[in-house]
Amino acid sequence: YTTLYCTTLYCTVLYYTILYYTVPYCAVLQGGGGAPAAGRHILHYTVLYCTTLYLTVRDYREEEARQLLVACRLNEAACCLRCDEWAAAAAACDAAVSRLSDPLGAEAEANVKALFRRAKARSRSSDFGAARRDLREAARLAPTNREVRELWSELRQAEERREAGGKALLAKMGAAGGR
Repeated sequence: YTTLYCTTLYCTVLYYTILYYTVPYCAVLQGGGGAPAAGRHILHYTVLYCTTLYLTVRDYREEEARQLLVACRLNEAACCLRCDEWAAAAAACDAAVSRLSDPLGAEAEANVKALFRRAKARSRSSDFGAARRDLREAARLAPTNREVRELWSELRQAEERREAGGKALLAKMGAAGGR
């Protein structure tokens, strides 16, 4: 059991180390289309390392190893969100959700976290319909979660801005066509 505890602790320390070093790196060197290649490599090495931990611990205790992998995937999603890697964040959340054994019961908190992070990634990439579905499910599982309610409000505002922009574009097109 001590080995499992140390592995989980190490993975958590690794997550915060990556956040500490990757986020400023992405913020300074980011150029329009997402994190630079080196920032992505840091994230991929982390996932590779956590997967290796999972495979090592898996033979020891299957359930704890699966939970460790879910935590690593959720941490990967958090890192990707901080680096504006929306597709990678959504993919990491998909991987985490697929590993949950009881997403509506004992692992509801991890499921809410995955749904929230995936909704945030989808919202930022303008996939509002999918983001709304994720947030609706997260709100059903955790109706008092403040972050979910705040993201829901942000999502509505983003949708309204997009709709207003579309109407303005149509009005301009109509005005230009009438000349």
